[in-house]
Amino acid sequence: MDKQVPTFKATAEIEANEAIGPYRGWVRYHGNWRDGPFSHVVFDWSRGQMLERVKRPGTAASVRIVRQLLAHVGELHRRGYLHLDLKPGNVMIDQKARPRSVILVDLGEARRVDAGVLEGSSGTAEYRAPEQRGGHALAPSADVFATAGILVYLLTGEHPNPRAHKLSQSELEARYRERPALARIENRGLRRVLRKALDPDPARRYQSAAAFRRALRPYVDP
Repeated sequence: MDKQVPTFKATAEIEANEAIGPYRGWVRYHGNWRDGPFSHVVFDWSRGQMLERVKRPGTAASVRIVRQLLAHVGELHRRGYLHLDLKPGNVMIDQKARPRSVILVDLGEARRVDAGVLEGSSGTAEYRAPEQRGGHALAPSADVFATAGILVYLLTGEHPNPRAHKLSQSELEARYRERPALARIENRGLRRVLRKALDPDPARRYQSAAAFRRALRPYVDP
């Protein structure tokens, strides 16, 4: 697959892919070439469909999908990078594979774990953590927040922060506190896990993908 991107936007993705190397949990990178103001970034073709197009799979299956995703996100962190744009449109799933295979795509917003304070904002407003609005150092807990949002989407069919890009700072802070979509999740224990993962204070969230993955383990079975 040849992805054509303006070079100024492709730099982070190219640097991240060259740094992290191959892994079964993300699309394999083969290199890049420039054509005037554009860069062509070449990846393996991935079979499957975007997670945003998958019908709601039920609680146990949704948790299994997200736990597999968290394993890949944790490996990305171990290799020194944050994804920072985790959302259903950046996750692919091969439903014909047994077990179903989850693939992480698009490292266009990725940055090193030790990159320091974020200047400007990053990520997709409906899924990004509050600290991604800029002016803060970012940690793996930012990706935990977004991954929890993906699970909310799979369980409810709703974005965790709908219309977030149109909300003022005070409206968005109220949304973070209220978490209206969580009320639609019947399992109280799972609601508690998600409430912690979606805490607007990064210090109160699960501090790693592995910790969040462990917390979801009891909800894998129906």
